[in-house]
Amino acid sequence: MEIKVNINMKKELAEYMHKVYEEESKKAGWETQKKTRKSFAKLPKENREVMLRMAEAVSRWFTKHGNDGHDDFYNYICIKKELFEEIEQ
Repeated sequence: MEIKVNINMKKELAEYMHKVYEEESKKAGWETQKKTRKSFAKLPKENREVMLRMAEAVSRWFTKHGNDGHDDFYNYICIKKELFEEIEQ
């Protein structure tokens, strides 16, 4: 017996990113728009589409950079932060 599981990774990632965004915003004391404080499925269509495009962009990043994508992204952010801190001083 073969069991097939169909997972839409882009949608799963978009749902996760939305959930985390709402949670982290709340922890930071930032109030998000009332229309977005709901499950992914109940978001306005435009918001869902943006999150799906964001998930696609994140997927492309990791596809392009492979397993080391996380380290590359982290290094990029650290270097960028150091540069901006140096410029601001």
